[in-house]
Amino acid sequence: RRQGSQRQRRRQGSQRQRRRQGSQRQRRRQGSQRQRRRQGSQRQRRRQGAQQRQRAQQRQGAQRQHAQRRHVQRRHAQRRRHAQRRHAQRRRQSQRRRQSQRRRRQSQ
Repeated sequence: RRQGSQRQRRRQGSQRQRRRQGSQRQRRRQGSQRQRRRQGSQRQRRRQGAQQRQRAQQRQGAQRQHAQRRHVQRRHAQRRRHAQRRHAQRRRQSQRRRQSQRRRRQSQ
């Protein structure tokens, strides 16, 4: 009986060690995967940095164009507004004239 139980204990002990070793191997694997991921992300960051720089340069060019466009658009808008104002004033004047003429007719 005693000998049998000792053998079982030894077996259980060795099984535990195997489990520990297995988990250590997994940990090592995971560690190396993490490092790989880090390296990958660094490469991506470098790439992104370069892309961002290019984009920034393009953006500056686009902004200049946009500013010119805005300037032109503003001029157009001002012209439009002035024209509308003149038109509205004329309309009001003509309405006043009509109203005054009507009143005169009614009073006569």
